[in-house]
Amino acid sequence: MAAVNIPLALMVAFCGMVFTGTPANLISLGAVDFGIIVDSTVIMVENIYRHLGPRGSGPVRARIAEAAAEIGGPMIFSTLIITLAFVPLFTMTGVAGVIFSPMAHTYAFAIAERWCFR
Repeated sequence: MAAVNIPLALMVAFCGMVFTGTPANLISLGAVDFGIIVDSTVIMVENIYRHLGPRGSGPVRARIAEAAAEIGGPMIFSTLIITLAFVPLFTMTGVAGVIFSPMAHTYAFAIAERWCFR
């Protein structure tokens, strides 16, 4: 799952950059931070693994659904907090806006992958 998430997040981020005309500079490309993008995938896989362990009971699909439902809300909340932390970067003007706005847009495209493909 994590191996699919990285190329998918990169593809969505680059497609978003192309469609909006966001320049590909070092700061905007640095926004595609794999630690931030993949963290929710790693958390989900670890929780599913825990539910599929020897203490789990019931059909496999039910245990996977239970594991996903258990951490779904907190993961959405944490993604929302991370996204809201970037709002000030969208509102910057002048030189700071020119420098940091592409990074905020690129990061927003990569985070959108979480919402679209979950």
